[in-house]
Amino acid sequence: MAGLQKIDQSSHREMRITSIQKVIYALKKGIYTKNGIVSETNLSWGSCSSIMNLLYQKEIVIKTNNKISVGKGRKTSEYHFNSQKNLLFGIEIREDEILCSIINWGEHEISRYTYPYQVEINHSNIAGMVSSAYFNSLIVAGIKPESIIGLSIALAGGVDVVTKTWLFAPRIKSINNYSFSQFFKILPSIQYTFIEHDIHAQASSVIRQRKWNDTNYIFLHIGSGISMSIFNNGLYLGDRGFAGEIGHIPYQSPCEKGELQSVESAISMKGILNFINRSYGLEINNINEVPDVLKKDDRLLDHVYNAVRYILIVAINILDPNTIIIGGPVLEVFYPKLKERIESDIRNDTWAGGPKNIKWYKHEEMYGAYGTILNASSRIINSVIEEKLI
Repeated sequence: MAGLQKIDQSSHREMRITSIQKVIYALKKGIYTKNGIVSETNLSWGSCSSIMNLLYQKEIVIKTNNKISVGKGRKTSEYHFNSQKNLLFGIEIREDEILCSIINWGEHEISRYTYPYQVEINHSNIAGMVSSAYFNSLIVAGIKPESIIGLSIALAGGVDVVTKTWLFAPRIKSINNYSFSQFFKILPSIQYTFIEHDIHAQASSVIRQRKWNDTNYIFLHIGSGISMSIFNNGLYLGDRGFAGEIGHIPYQSPCEKGELQSVESAISMKGILNFINRSYGLEINNINEVPDVLKKDDRLLDHVYNAVRYILIVAINILDPNTIIIGGPVLEVFYPKLKERIESDIRNDTWAGGPKNIKWYKHEEMYGAYGTILNASSRIINSVIEEKLI
């Protein structure tokens, strides 16, 4: 009997978790009344009411004063996710600033905040810098620190997501095996913490803002470095979390002779500027300084095209994505001349016609602080359900 009772209890717990998840998903879809949620989830009225009352008591949802008609003269309240309590916080650490984003359980963004550095960030002062950005963001948003229950940080370079260690940062040279575990301990109200590579966060932020619904894609960014996010009904990170480092594959530009280099050395921001300065006798330090006449120059266009084509053929033939999403400040300069050419040739040069969709974005759309907390939100919410609501 004891064994049967344990099975029954386990089964009841799993059913309860599933029921709460259904209600939360319905609320995320914009279904705000009990009647609507019952219809959407196929839960009983009693089960739905019990869950809604629990979410209300735990201050995860609020009940609005707006009474809406549901027929025969009856009126009912609407329920919405709380935008003052039980919130989730995202941070993206860049080389010159820290970005912050606060969302509720419905993944509605409540606030954005940018914290520019007054001094150069380094291994010794990173905790102080991130703390200042975090608390300043809360002050601006009018949110109390105890209202934040989950935090995710997006980082460039080498990231160990298991030990929450920033192994290295390509543009913040002093970062060397920085552990965020101690930093997280100074924020006692935050029970759920994560770190991830910034490309995954940036990809999520673009896709959400564009309202794209792709479930199998490669997201390629060409900027200060070259990075790629791989998604197939969930992020693919690889054994150590380094999947997508496509910028480091060997490559030799047909437009130049010399030693074998990497794709990143050819068309990252630094790589493309070096090519322009060498080839045309210029001293350009910013991609926006490229003269208009050069943006139409065949040699420069071929240099960019060949490298992008090589990256895409390798990625597409190995991963067979449904969608390729491409962008970054280096490419954007050449969009008018290259987009059509790349799309046409990639479909011809890859196996079986290549991806179904090819999409383009602008780098200004990337906001990794928002993307990283979107990526972590389901894990945080499911942990709260299992640990606090059952």
